[in-house]
Amino acid sequence: MKINKRTLGTLAGVLVLLALSVSTVFADSTTWKLSSFNASGRALRAQPADVGANGTVSFTFPKTADAAYLVTAKSGGGDRTGGTLSATVGVVTTGTTTFAAYPDGCNPSGADPKVGLYFQTQTAGGFNPSDYWWSSQRVLVDDFVNSPTLLTRGLALGNWSDWDGHLNTFDAAHKASFAAAVANVTSWGVSFGGGCHYANGVGTPTGSAVFSLTP
Repeated sequence: MKINKRTLGTLAGVLVLLALSVSTVFADSTTWKLSSFNASGRALRAQPADVGANGTVSFTFPKTADAAYLVTAKSGGGDRTGGTLSATVGVVTTGTTTFAAYPDGCNPSGADPKVGLYFQTQTAGGFNPSDYWWSSQRVLVDDFVNSPTLLTRGLALGNWSDWDGHLNTFDAAHKASFAAAVANVTSWGVSFGGGCHYANGVGTPTGSAVFSLTP
């Protein structure tokens, strides 16, 4: 596949990131980090997010629609079989703030940016699309401005799709891969996107907004 400004995955909703970039960012994480697209749009750069005394994690959205992931590999991992992933998310704005997702074929204007839960595992043998899982439940960023919202999703069949956009119920192989991923969660958090894609980036073209997450 030819790499354009941002290489996007299937219409089911995942962003096809460079495997090396993703593995490096998440495997080396020791605390909460914000991963954003660099100027070329072809790779992610990671930077520590602010962590408050109460454990709330926060960052300020960039002006451009580049904020893609807020994740941790420090806590909440391991065997999560039969469990859930949960986080309370909120946004506080300053001035007249607008949000935008990176445009894609389903949403050329970049309207209706969303956030949702994400987790991954790490398996031997190189890149595996079923190491990366996105919740099929997404929430509009505008919906929790000044109104913190609980995101929670059971780690069960039917609730998640992988890098290739396949639900974990797609076939027996995907069911098995999902079960293996849930049994060895190496990092988790949220991703930001819009249109057909779950992690193509979100920003604030006007105004300013601070995103917060409380595990």
